[in-house]
Amino acid sequence: MKKNEYLKKLEETLNEARVDKLEIKSVIGDYNELYQDLLDNGYNESEIISKLGSPKNVYQSLKRDLTHHFIAKDKIVGVMVFVSIIIFFLIGYLGNAWEYSWIAMLIIPISAIVLNTKGRQMLPGLMVFVSVIIYYVIGIRFDIWHPTWLIFLSIPIAGVLSGKISYQTIIGILPFGLLIIYFLIAYYNQSFYLYGWPIFLLIPIISLLLPPFKRYDILLSLVITLSGIIYLIIGFNLNEWRYSLWIFIIPIILSIFTGHVTFVFDEYKILKNKKIIGMMIITVLIYLIASFSFGRWDITWLILLFIPMIGIYHVYKFNYLVAYMPFVSLILYYIFGIIFQDGFMWSWLFFLSIPIFGIIGNHKFIEVKKNEEDEINEIIE
Repeated sequence: MKKNEYLKKLEETLNEARVDKLEIKSVIGDYNELYQDLLDNGYNESEIISKLGSPKNVYQSLKRDLTHHFIAKDKIVGVMVFVSIIIFFLIGYLGNAWEYSWIAMLIIPISAIVLNTKGRQMLPGLMVFVSVIIYYVIGIRFDIWHPTWLIFLSIPIAGVLSGKISYQTIIGILPFGLLIIYFLIAYYNQSFYLYGWPIFLLIPIISLLLPPFKRYDILLSLVITLSGIIYLIIGFNLNEWRYSLWIFIIPIILSIFTGHVTFVFDEYKILKNKKIIGMMIITVLIYLIASFSFGRWDITWLILLFIPMIGIYHVYKFNYLVAYMPFVSLILYYIFGIIFQDGFMWSWLFFLSIPIFGIIGNHKFIEVKKNEEDEINEIIE
């Protein structure tokens, strides 16, 4: 490990421990001099690190003499517990709005997120609680639970925006944005469930046209666009929505020949697993059969959510249940909301299974990360 790498790692360690900024600068300065002195005296990199200690060990040795700022933040979060209780009773008694007063309790986790995360990193956590508040208030006040549930899609959108902004960010947001548009239009026009789904063709079209693109990308995007237009023309003029779907075989075949379809999930090639491909095809067939047989396009789309779950199972089996929960919770939320009267009023609680399973399964990630850190420390030391 070179000097700059060592000092950078030491600075990161001190920042993660919330050490005072001025003291961090002082420690880095001291160890910069120590490191340079040892270099000048003929020590090599490994010998210097052995004498100075790893960044983690340096922090542990200086810990008692350093000023930390996390105590103040923890105190604020602790105070928020009592503040939220006070607000809860004030809204309940003075405003006679007990159905809304429980929202005050969300001040506790919200304050913890704001105080312990920086910049865009706080967006996903905040949107979880903001979505719950908006969904609940609109549902209770106006009894519009559907399609208000679409507000929960702001959570994955916030997750995409919390990372580095690039062309890939557009692709990450696009599916959720189109899903919101699709359901909002279908809410006011039920037949849009049937003929409106080609709006999702914008995902591959836009992804193909984003730079850098090749001439085959332009060709494929044009074919997909024309296929969608022909599908709508046949469907509206001949009322043959079922048979007009065959037009999409053309862009599928073309995408295979141009190499755009690879069937890759994470770092695993699903194309080699015929069983997985078969299950995905069967899922699509079940969706089409059920949709045309029962005419409930507003519900049958849930069947398509099994496709990403099949991909997850192929890679992780059931080792990380939290990966399934966004899809499972959405399925349960929508089914119970449709089946039961006023179901959308309470079925949103299924979304809470996502953070619950995330917390339960997080220990595996922590153990893996800890083992990796131990191995790195052993190599350094």
